[in-house]
Order: sequence, then C-alpha cells, then structure tokens
Amino acid sequence: MYVVVWNIGQLANALKPLLTSSQQVHMSHILKTLDTYCKNKILLTCLLTKSLNNHRYEIVITSISFAVRETFLMKIGLKEEQWGDEQLVEKLLDMMQQTGADFTATFRQLAELEPCEMVSEIKLGEKWSLKRLSSHASWGCWLDQYRERLVKEAGVLPVNSRDCTVTAVDASSSGMFEDERRRRMLSVNPVYVPRNWLLHEAIVDAEQDDYRKVRFLLEVLRNPFEVQPEAEKRGFSAQPPQWAYALKISCSTALRTEQKQSLLGNMVLKSNFKEWKFRSTPNYAALPIDENPEYNVPTAVKDAVFSKVPTEPLAGTLHLVCASDDALTDLLDLHPSVAESEEFINFVAGMEGTSLDIGQTSSEMAELIYSENIKGESWQPQLKGSGETPYSRFGDGRAVLRSSVREMVASEACYHLGIPTTRAAALVVSDDHKVWRDKTYSGRAKQERAAIVMRLADAWYRIGSLEILLKRREPHTLKLLTDFIIKHHFPEIENAEGDKYVNFYKEVAHRNLDMVATWQGLGFTHGVLNTDNISLLGVTIDYGPYGFIDHYYHHYVPNTSDDMGRYAFNKQPEILLWNLGKLAEAMAPILSAEQKQEIDNIEATLEDYVKTKVLKTYLHKLGLDEIKDGDEKFVQDLLEVEPQHLSDKTVLEAKWSLSKLSGVPAWDKWVNSYQDRLKKENVTEEERRRRMVAVNPVYIPRNWILEEAIKDAENNDFEKVRFLLKLFKNPYEVNEEAEKRGYSAQPPSWSYGLKLS
Repeated sequence: MYVVVWNIGQLANALKPLLTSSQQVHMSHILKTLDTYCKNKILLTCLLTKSLNNHRYEIVITSISFAVRETFLMKIGLKEEQWGDEQLVEKLLDMMQQTGADFTATFRQLAELEPCEMVSEIKLGEKWSLKRLSSHASWGCWLDQYRERLVKEAGVLPVNSRDCTVTAVDASSSGMFEDERRRRMLSVNPVYVPRNWLLHEAIVDAEQDDYRKVRFLLEVLRNPFEVQPEAEKRGFSAQPPQWAYALKISCSTALRTEQKQSLLGNMVLKSNFKEWKFRSTPNYAALPIDENPEYNVPTAVKDAVFSKVPTEPLAGTLHLVCASDDALTDLLDLHPSVAESEEFINFVAGMEGTSLDIGQTSSEMAELIYSENIKGESWQPQLKGSGETPYSRFGDGRAVLRSSVREMVASEACYHLGIPTTRAAALVVSDDHKVWRDKTYSGRAKQERAAIVMRLADAWYRIGSLEILLKRREPHTLKLLTDFIIKHHFPEIENAEGDKYVNFYKEVAHRNLDMVATWQGLGFTHGVLNTDNISLLGVTIDYGPYGFIDHYYHHYVPNTSDDMGRYAFNKQPEILLWNLGKLAEAMAPILSAEQKQEIDNIEATLEDYVKTKVLKTYLHKLGLDEIKDGDEKFVQDLLEVEPQHLSDKTVLEAKWSLSKLSGVPAWDKWVNSYQDRLKKENVTEEERRRRMVAVNPVYIPRNWILEEAIKDAENNDFEKVRFLLKLFKNPYEVNEEAEKRGYSAQPPSWSYGLKLS
C-alpha cells in the first residue's frame, strides 16, 4: 500500500503543470492524508477526471477497499457484503499463510467441494491445497463461520459444517443455492495461472529453440477457468514442484548485457560431461554415516543411516543400450549427445577416473551425493547393479540386461503415464562381464550379461529405512532420520501447525495410496511390495517382476516366485495398507501415547480412503467425474464381465478388445446401466470421449513388447529399446510406427503365459 502512495505522489508531481495554484494546494493537502488512510488499511487511488464543459481538472479520492472485499467475497461464493465478512476473509488468508496453502488452488478447490465435504478426510485428500489448509487448528472453526455466513445469505445450508442435513429449507432449495455458490466461485477462481515454474520450464526449452511449451501455455491460458486434459497431464493445476518455491524473478530490463549472457550461459545444457559434477550434501553431516571399513562385504550396519562404498565397475567392452533424453535434459541439465560420450558411459558403468569430482558413491539403499539442476531440484543418482554393499544380503549386487531394460523402460513409461515414480537416465551393458542367474528358479542357472541402470530420485528412503532401525533398537538414530526426512523432503509439514510426526505419517500414507490407485487404473502390478520397496515419498520404486495386465484377471500375478499371490493385482491396495501399518510400528519408539492414538485414528480411515480413490480412478476411465450411489457395484459389474472373455484392461475403446464382450448378456446389461449413469451426470458424448482419451493410454509397456526388445538387445541391437523410450513419451497419442508394429493390437497368444523373476 505504501508503494501505491508513493506512486500517487509521483502522479501528483507529473500533474502539477496542468493545475492551478489552488488545485496544487488542495492536492498537497490530499497527499498528506494518504498516509493515514494507508495505516487504516484503506486503499486509495487518485482519479483524474476532466470536465468536458469547462476543461477543469479535479482530484477525486476513491476508496476501493470495498471493491477488494467484494472480490474476495465473490471468490468464496458470496454476493452481498455483511458485517463480519472482512474478518472471515482475513482469517482465511491468515490460515493460508500459516499453512503454506496455495492461493489459486485453495479458492478453486473450495469451489469444487460442497461445504459439508470440507471436513471429509477422503474428499480433502483429493484436494492438495485444501488438505494442507485443513491442518490448521482453526480450520473447523472457520468452516463453521463460513457455513453460518452462507445461511445468512441464502438460508438453505446447515450451520454446523459437520452436519450435511438441510435445516433451513427443503433439499431442493439447498441444492439450488449450492449450485449457484459453485457457479459463482468457478467463474472467478481459475484452474490455471501462469505460475513461475511453468514459465521457467517454457523459457528453458525456448532457450534451446523449442517453443512448444510457450505456445501450449498461450493455448491453455485462453481458457484458464476450464479444466484441460493435456494441462492436467502436465501437472499445471497440481502442487508445484519443490524447486518452484525457491524461484526468484528479476526484471530482465534491469540486467546489463553481460549479466544476461552470464545468466543464459548457466541455463544452457552441458554438452561436455566433464563439466557436470556431483556435490556431497552437507545436510547429511547431521546423520550417522558408516565409513564401512569392510567396504562391499554384506553385514549388519549398526548405529548408522548410510554406508560409504565404492562402486564395482563393469568389466570388458561396454555399450550404451539407451538413454532418456527427458531425464538427461529436464533433471540433469545434460544435452542428449552427452550419453554417447565415453566419459558418460564409463561413469554409468561405475568406473573411477572419469575426471569427475564425484567422491564415493554410496550404498544401494540410500545416496550421499546429488545433482542440482538449474531449476533448483536435487536428484540423487543410483547405479543399480554396481556391486555388493553391506545391504546386499545374499545377492551379488549385480543386474542383468533383461531386468535392466525392463526397469529403464518402465521408469520412464510410468512417468509419462502419470504414475508417481523414480526415473531412469541411462543403461549400459558389458559384452564380457557375466553373472549367474536362475531365471525360472528351476535350478538351471545360466550366465547372463551384467548391466547397470542409472536411476534418479528425490530421495531413496523406504519404509524399510525406518523399520530396520526399529528392529535394531536404535530409537535415537530413528528420530534423527525421521526428523531429517521431514525437514528436507516434507518442508510443508516441518513449517505447518500440528504434530509433525502425525502429519508425516498421514502424508506418506495418502501419497502411497494415491499412487496405488493410479496403478489399479492402468493395470500395473508391481510384483514385490515389501517394506523395502515402498518409498516414503510415495513414488513407484524398484521395478522387478512387474507387469501390466493384458487380458483382465483380478488375481493377476506377474512374479514367478509369488506362488501364493500375496502381491496380486487386486491385493495391491490391501498390501499397501499392511505396509503403512508397518510404518506406524516403525515410528512407535519416537511417539507419545497421544501421537500413537492419532496415527491409529488415521489408520482407521485409510481403507475407505483408498477404496474411494480406486473407485474414482475407474470412474474417470469411464468418463465420469462424480461418485454417486451404486457406482461401486456399477464398476464391479464391468470387471466381473471381463475375465470370462479375456477383455484387455488398458484401452476400453480398443475395438478388438470390446469385440470379445459384445453380444454377451451381462455386457449388454452393463452397457445399458452405463448409459443411464452417463445421463445422471449429464455428460455429453464429446465430453465423455475427451475425458476417457485423457486417462486411457494407447500404449503401455506390455511384457511381450519388452520381451521382443530384450531379445534384440541381447544381440546388441538396441533399436527397439530406444524406440520404446520415444514411444512412451506420449503414451496417450496414436503413433504411426507403433501401430505398424502392432503395439496397440491384440497381444500374441504366447504372451499370456509370460512370468517374470
């Protein structure tokens, strides 16, 4: 406001030549009063009006405080200002500031929920900004005041926010007012704004003469109040990435030429791998580190969180199987051409002496080094297959080509499919370095070529990272590590009100259950869901014997060794809940009795939470947006039809798949119920198709496609592997070459019996 006053003073100086002496005296008097207005939080503006009759000029002081209040009232769905509204708005903004809730998303998400839904853990879990806001101790109180205010305006909603029954008038009137409230709010609260991080990413690409993101932003912002599928896939309305909060903007016109050149030079992708360096993370100095005098000998590590170990490089002739252009450029600031360099290939192969200041790589379970990109993101690399560590147990610490191809392709494909996941930057294989593997656990081991995948993640902490400290009875180290993870990877929890351990558990639980819901919607089966394979950051980690379902079978098990079906497709939500129970047990030594009870209360809500998430995922696949009575049976009826006729799980509109269902009485009955359900939501055919195309991919990394690529790769023909990486950059779009190869056609009959190890 004081800046506004200063600018008004500048305007007054500019106007002086046009004013008479008496007008100048009058204006000086007005300027002296502005400071008082400012202190009273009243925004003022000077409007210069010209009289057309006598050409006299007047300075008119207009208070716009009412206009500001009116704007915020519209943003929360109110029309007429009443006593107490200013305090209602100020309290909301104060809570948003204290919890770090997002300005744009909070108001939009308030519009998307009915007031009685704003206390639902499940509903709030779907709204990332409101979820953060609801952690404030005064959230429930503010919500009651908000509903009281709605009653005053319309007299149709209950006063108590925890009561969804209508008390003032009939339900029909209540629904009409709620529709009007939502209409008002949706019309003034945008879905998309030009956030700094979106602009920054577009600028980085534009500096490389790639203007697609800039042009796409212009297209999206033509209709900022409407949800757009492609923008949703790119995360434009999702929670901004962590690095975005550190962005600082300068006025470009204020930069001297040499400053601009320096700034742009820092943003250019590195074409020489020798220029790229890791940094040891100083924050880790606060944690106990095992210097590991035994180095690569498997052992029980005591009183430490990490172990320093050297890599065991691949021997013999090396080949770059493939590299992810996206991971190299977007995450590591490396030009794709770097992947072909000898230095890069040697680095991925685990060799020392690559002229890089990398220090020592760390254990397989956690990393001590990181790479920070120009966006401010920190990515921790891991060379999977680079030898034994203290945590290798009975393994040799090596990976083979077939499993490495599967991990490489799946990591990048899942990212572009919309599944939270770790990433993969490159894959290197040796002609001469061989290891023994029993692929089918039949006792017939064979030699296979060793390979290494360079994986990337924000961090590699798993539930097992805490669980092992519980088993070793190291509560002090457990607390150190938990506090460290919260501080550096969940800063919104560290800085928010409420108990950080309880909020940490809740956030980890919801992230992982959100993740498993995306798995179910895409037919992804992980294969091995023990506590060492569940990330505390809620991302898919450790791609082993995974599989995407071809013909739908609810008890699908891709893992050869999972005879009992513990990790079957339909059991994944259940096994995630089991893992979250183990997380609660692991945290128990550092919790008070009250904290344990709060976590128990959260645990009691998780089954309903994940059921709702999975149900909503399936509804989205069918072009529906809102959960209505009978939807659970409606979806289940479809899934029960499918196994009998080997219907493909991935693309509901794939004609060869639907042809297996057509004509079946149960199918015809379900189609009729589907048509009725669409009418209930009043969805047009165009909108239904738009929604479904956005969430039902054309291509997934099917086992048979991977198997063919692996067979060629075993003969050093990497064309198919590299094509798959390119294909899965856009899995929701039809690709002409992929169609020629039959990648969206019915899988060959031999593929249905594939099992993985």
